[in-house]
Amino acid sequence: MKRPSARCRPRAQDGVLLIECMVYIALFALIFGLAMATFNLCWDDSKALHYATDDIAAALYAGEQWRADIRNATGDITVETTADGEQ
Repeated sequence: MKRPSARCRPRAQDGVLLIECMVYIALFALIFGLAMATFNLCWDDSKALHYATDDIAAALYAGEQWRADIRNATGDITVETTADGEQ
C-alpha cells in the first residue's frame, strides 16, 4: 500500500512561496533602509542640539562671571579714553 503524501498542494504552487519570500525580503530591506535613514537624521539633530546647549551653557556662564565682576566692583564707574577711542 502506498503511503499518502504529506504534501497536499500541487507542485505549481511551490514557486509562489519563493516569490513571496523574495517580496517580503525586499519590503524588509526597504523598511529597514527608511528606518536607518530616519535614525541617522535624528542622530544628527541630536548632536546639533547637544552642541547648541553647550554654547548656551557657555554663554550663561560668561554672563554669571560678568555679573559677579559687576557685583564685586568697589570703585566709581569711569569712562576712559584711549588712542583708539572710548572704552
